[in-house]
Amino acid sequence: MERVTSGEHRNNGSGPTFRHLGIFKGADHMTIAGDSPGGDRLKDSEFHKLIEQGTTVFVDGYLRQNKNAQSWLKSQFKTELGSAGTFEQK
Repeated sequence: MERVTSGEHRNNGSGPTFRHLGIFKGADHMTIAGDSPGGDRLKDSEFHKLIEQGTTVFVDGYLRQNKNAQSWLKSQFKTELGSAGTFEQK
């Protein structure tokens, strides 16, 4: 199998494309590592729970093809996030 690393080959139309974006208010790139300088540890913990929930449902829905998980992600994850952030899908 040929290893392809350039971006131009990532979406060649041969499979489904999933575009989901979660933005957490007050988070930065180090939040996921739990090492955000000046970060709010309590808020980071809340973010970690939401990230874990969203990614677990995404994997169940799209990689395991669970229609209930897909439906929940599309209709309920924004509600779960509440004021902690936003969730977009294309």
